[in-house]
Order: sequence, then structure tokens, then C-alpha cells
Amino acid sequence: MKKAILSLIGFVIFVSLFGFISATNSTSPGMATVTIGGFISLSINPGTITFGDMSPGEVKNATNNPLVIAIGSETNVAFVNITTKANSSVFSYGINNNFSVGNMTWINSTGYLFKYSTQEKTVYVTSSYGQNYSMNHSLFIPPGQASGFYNTGIIITGKDS
Repeated sequence: MKKAILSLIGFVIFVSLFGFISATNSTSPGMATVTIGGFISLSINPGTITFGDMSPGEVKNATNNPLVIAIGSETNVAFVNITTKANSSVFSYGINNNFSVGNMTWINSTGYLFKYSTQEKTVYVTSSYGQNYSMNHSLFIPPGQASGFYNTGIIITGKDS
């Protein structure tokens, strides 16, 4: 008799668990959501700023002026803030040869002259996509600067403003 009662209790437990498990097969409507962030398309041509050979004490415009920044028509933000900065405070050659990145300047269509620094500066704020924006560059080599191939990095960024 004990075996029959235990088997019956086991059967009831099995049916109860099976019934619970099979209830998870029911369906209910669901929803998926997505947020699409802003997209900014910039192209920069040429990709480098070149000054060629220079002498100490000389000021020279870049040989490939202007640097043209184009905002692609696929951009989907209201306003684009184009900024620039140097990623180093100096032009450098080797270990001990350098001069200030502030010796390189840029000018946009506003006519104001700006010195490069590691602090970000606004070049343009625009809502006109599919247009080109220009930057002209010049460089001053300090008197007495050692000869060599000097370089620095420049960052141009498009941001949603």
C-alpha cells in the first residue's frame, strides 16, 4: 500500500511539473526598440598638410592649400561642429629637436587667423551638407632651428552640436 501511495504522489508531482513546463510554450506579442544615433560623414582632402623645404626664420604657406573638408549628404544631424587641434604641443624631429605647434596657423573663410594648440577650436558650425569648407595653413620656422624632417599630428573632428 505504501508503494501505491508513493507512486501516485510521484505521478501527481510529474503531471504538475509537466503541466507547468508546457505552459511556457504560450505566445504573447512583444516589441523591439532601437535608437539610431546621429551620423556625420566628413572627408578631408588632401589628407596631409605639406610645407616642403623651409629655412629657419621663414614663414611659408602650405604647398597644398587649401585643406578641404566636405560634409557628406548622408549626414543626419541638425548642425555639424567642425573642430581641429594638434595631438602634440610640438613639431618634433628626433629626441631633442622640436618647436611649438603654435608656429603653425590656420585660417577659414571668416578671415581670422588661429594658432594650433592641443586645445580644440571650432573651424565651422554648419547645417549645409554636401558642401566644402576650406582651411589654409602657414608655418613659421624659428630662427636657429636645427635642420631635419619635423612632423606633428592634427585632428579634425565633426561633432553633433
